[in-house]
Amino acid sequence: MARNGEIDDYGGYCKDCKANTYIVLDHSNGDTICTDCGLVLESYYIDETTEWRAFNDDNNDKDPNRVGYNANPLLSQGNLTTSISNNKGDHAIPKWLDGVSNSDRVLLQGFDIIEIIACRLGLVQPIKNRAKEIFKKTEEQKACIMRKRDSICAACLSISSGENKLPRTLKEISSAGYGVTRKEKSWNEKSCCQGCARSC
Repeated sequence: MARNGEIDDYGGYCKDCKANTYIVLDHSNGDTICTDCGLVLESYYIDETTEWRAFNDDNNDKDPNRVGYNANPLLSQGNLTTSISNNKGDHAIPKWLDGVSNSDRVLLQGFDIIEIIACRLGLVQPIKNRAKEIFKKTEEQKACIMRKRDSICAACLSISSGENKLPRTLKEISSAGYGVTRKEKSWNEKSCCQGCARSC
C-alpha cells in the first residue's frame, strides 16, 4: 500500500458483489470503495495509524516526523502522548520516556524486549500481542519481582507461543533471549503462569 495522502488499495470483501475483491481506500474523502461495482462500502473512514507530518517547510518534501503514537490499550494512559523528536539520534527516546509513568515505562521496555526476541525467532504478531498481555499481567501481579526482565519476556513468549499452538523449545528461546539461561526461563515461566492465575 503506497500512501501519499490519496488512495490505497487492498484485498477485501464486497457485500454487493458477494466476493473477495480489491477495495480502495480514498483518504481524501474517507471512503472505502469496491473496485468491481463501485459501491461505497464505508464512508467517513477514520485512519487510526500514526500520523506523519513534514514540519521543515511548506514544499511537502519527503521529510516526515512522527506526530503521535498509536494508542496502546495495554498501557494505563493508552500511550496517548505527543513527542517531537530531535535530530540527535538516541536522545529522543529518553526525553519521550520522561512523560510516561513508571509502570508504563517498565511495560514499554518489556514490550521492546518481547519484540526483539520475537523478531529473532520469527514469531507472528498474535503471539507477540499475547506475550505482551502476559507480561502486563505478570507485572501487575508482581509475580516476577527481582528477576531479569529479559528472562521474564522470554518466558512470556514461550507461554504465548505454546497457547497459539506454535511452541518453541527451551534452546530456541534461550538462544534468542539476550543470554537467558534455560533455568531462568523455566523459573520465570512458572512465575508468569502463577501471576496470570493459570496453569502451564
